[in-house]
Amino acid sequence: MRGWAISPDFALLLARLIQDHRPARIVEFGSGSSTLVCAYCLQQLGGGQIISVDHDPDFAQRTRDDLVRHGLSGWADVRVAELEQSCYPNTLGEPFVWYEAKVVDQLPEAIDVVIVDGPPSIGRSLARYPALPAIAHKLAPNAVVVLDDAGRAEETAVYPRWQA
Repeated sequence: MRGWAISPDFALLLARLIQDHRPARIVEFGSGSSTLVCAYCLQQLGGGQIISVDHDPDFAQRTRDDLVRHGLSGWADVRVAELEQSCYPNTLGEPFVWYEAKVVDQLPEAIDVVIVDGPPSIGRSLARYPALPAIAHKLAPNAVVVLDDAGRAEETAVYPRWQA
């Protein structure tokens, strides 16, 4: 749980969040070990589902394979959405790169928890900003949005934009 994967402290935060809030529906941007952690927690609670959106088909398949190996495929749905120019403008008025709108638009309503751990910011400023504008209208009234790597300057800059 290091490198590209979530850190152990973030996994613990997710487990506690799920235990406390008992979400019926979790949406995650970026799949991997966080998908497994959430699926295990949902299994333990006996209800709920995580839908994970990933831009990399190979990585998404590895996550699916891990879910099968751990007996968790019934708790998670891993979807592939390529990265494309979005309708959300950056500070220069240029479109952010985000997951395919046709996939994001098909996400269900009443999302209780959103985990933003993708896409990678390689060469892109504020790469994770579009998460909230893209699905805000699909959030349940008491939804929780979690941004991984929130201590990085790149992600810290996302918060004021989300608040605005």
